[in-house]
Amino acid sequence: NTTVWFAVVYKVGAVSDAVVLDYGLPVTINVLDNDLLSMVAEKEIVGIGLASYMPDGQTPDLDANFVLNENGLMTGSFGTAKVADANRGTITYTLDYNKSMNFNAPETLAYAVKCLKGVNNAGNKEYTYYYARLTIIPAAIVYYEDNFITFTSGKSTTGEGENATTTPITWKCVGKPVDDPYQSQDRPGASGNPFLDADNAYGYDPAYADCSQYSMGDSYCVTVDGNTTTNPTASFTFWGTGFDIISKTSSDSGIMIVEIKNAETNASVDCLIVDTYYGYTYNADHTWSPNPTGAAVWQVPVIKRTGLDYGHYRVSIIPVYNEALDHNPDNQGYTVYIDAVRIYDPVDVSAGTDDAKRVANAYALDGEANPDYQTVRHFVFNQMSSALEIEGFAGGVFIDGAGEVIYSGNFEYTNPSPNNEIYLAPGQAVYFKLRANVDPTNQRVMIGVKLAFGSSASLTLTQLASDGRDISTDSIAAVTTATDMYYSLGNITWNPVTVGETTYYETNGLVLTNTGSAGNVISLTNLKISSYKTEPKIKFADNLTSASDVNELLAGDSALIVPCCDSDEAIAAAEYMNYNYGSYTLGDVNGDGEIDMLDTLITLRHTIGLAELWGAKLKAADMDGNGVIDAIDVMHIMRYVMENK
Repeated sequence: NTTVWFAVVYKVGAVSDAVVLDYGLPVTINVLDNDLLSMVAEKEIVGIGLASYMPDGQTPDLDANFVLNENGLMTGSFGTAKVADANRGTITYTLDYNKSMNFNAPETLAYAVKCLKGVNNAGNKEYTYYYARLTIIPAAIVYYEDNFITFTSGKSTTGEGENATTTPITWKCVGKPVDDPYQSQDRPGASGNPFLDADNAYGYDPAYADCSQYSMGDSYCVTVDGNTTTNPTASFTFWGTGFDIISKTSSDSGIMIVEIKNAETNASVDCLIVDTYYGYTYNADHTWSPNPTGAAVWQVPVIKRTGLDYGHYRVSIIPVYNEALDHNPDNQGYTVYIDAVRIYDPVDVSAGTDDAKRVANAYALDGEANPDYQTVRHFVFNQMSSALEIEGFAGGVFIDGAGEVIYSGNFEYTNPSPNNEIYLAPGQAVYFKLRANVDPTNQRVMIGVKLAFGSSASLTLTQLASDGRDISTDSIAAVTTATDMYYSLGNITWNPVTVGETTYYETNGLVLTNTGSAGNVISLTNLKISSYKTEPKIKFADNLTSASDVNELLAGDSALIVPCCDSDEAIAAAEYMNYNYGSYTLGDVNGDGEIDMLDTLITLRHTIGLAELWGAKLKAADMDGNGVIDAIDVMHIMRYVMENK
């Protein structure tokens, strides 16, 4: 026998941690989950301090810089940290809402772990202290609740002269806030390990999965009218390149002005105005009609301002009353709601600093590097063709649920209220393809989705071949919230396409369909692209028109993605959608509500090649349900007509 001796060297110590925050909610991090302390019988977190004071190695006593204050808190540049559960090894970090939305750099803290070293000769336990860093990183988009906004009262004056009375116009909180919400922990590059990482896209968190009305249950609002003499305001400051303002729109809401200024120089940057009134009913035939008492639409991105130079900005939201713009003058006033704000690019990752490089690398590990955004409404539909004869164009099409392809820019399915959304009722879909001038294999394509109406809906992505064949169908999202969140479009296939001497990369036809039940309407907000690599940065093309030449757009030096469409393929997609989701009555092939000899004739013409049925009409003609339309189906319809004549 041979005896083999070997030794195992086991390293003990605390390992530095990082977590990315894409919401303003607190986050609890299990910092001991990835530490090399599993062999230590007794261990607990006993202190938090600034990373700059962290000792080089372990210490026999707790370093004085890691002794917590009487509240158990350690205050950093952007928020506070506290030990949530010393034995479980959890630390909770909370952004300071008094500092508005200025979280623009990593917050690096450190923590101390007390570990049992052994027992001395006197039988007393001896301990040692290990230290590790905890870095809190702002995501490429950060969504803040309304408690990060500063609300200032206005004034209302009634009467004149000595009889004039002035009263304050105050913002009030409506709804019921969610108790103690927390966001999921997201460690860069740790996807696949549920103990370390929630594996969420930036802009998605299960904490928001059931916010069917106000974001996190509540919102601030204020009412202005003809007596308003000093306008109330809501304001915030941020670092970044843009923002969304999220608001409730209803039959009692109205005008807001949004002023953007440089926070350092107070120079004016932009001024926007939006009417947040919504007083319409969404009809069964997918059209909108005025209804002053119609239901509200929750968490609508009423203002979207992106494309700013990276910088420090101050935003003021000013509700103003104008009688001419009051849709319900009998109410003598209207209300403005401020629910949440989303900030874009809070960190300048191009700055070249160590912090910027650290953030850029974290984004790449999560597949969130170099994000770019375009509203679905702008990117796909503002450049739609008005003529079926066009063989190819930059844009997409809308499929109305009855097999009809709509190319016109006048879409009755869109909400008439100010918004940046596209609405899909059950059975409705959008169809487009994407073409790029560089290989986008390492890119992630995501879409922003929320509920417009209802309680639960489903979004499905079908990839179609050019003839309308189903290549794959994947569930993208089970949507149960009015909060706009991002969902991955999954394994999109990019195919090389050679035009002349140039190779492009093009997806299959992409069909996004609301496959939910009646009454549940989905809102599509943004397309988002990001990468697992810091280079190249691929962007969505901008300033498109229906006359744009797709390949000409891609001929420049920039790495771009454009939407593209072919009329024949779009019609094939509509046929596919109508067949799978269109309504029909068995035997009523022409859909006139009657089963008669005309239906028999239409089916016969199809079987002998004189006409072609498609979509739901094929299902209506398939009397025996075998998927083939033949003479047997003709006989079934004829027999029914004769027996029921």
